[in-house]
Amino acid sequence: MIHPETNPVAQYNPHNASVLATIPGKRSCKPNTKMQATMLRSGLLIVLNPTTKRLEKIHILLDTRAELCFIEEKMVGKLHLLNLDEIMLHLNAFGSDDVQEHLARKVSLDVWDA
Repeated sequence: MIHPETNPVAQYNPHNASVLATIPGKRSCKPNTKMQATMLRSGLLIVLNPTTKRLEKIHILLDTRAELCFIEEKMVGKLHLLNLDEIMLHLNAFGSDDVQEHLARKVSLDVWDA
């Protein structure tokens, strides 16, 4: 997920995401019986705003194994990103056999490490 100004983890909502990675198959997760901290990789990237032609810094949540990333509709609008394609996502929640479908837009964004 990419978010312009706040903590990316706190703002996550899959229904506001424009791009999402699909993961083939189901993954299982063993419950953690010990109290341990959960570490999420996050960072700061520089993006080129195609409208203003200025570089902007944005906070991101990294998923190094994903093919695609989340990006909020608000950021898509702010950067005036073009819709490249639409993707039907099949979302599996941990512990549930129900599959939810969600139509998402695919966009492209050039980024650099800040």
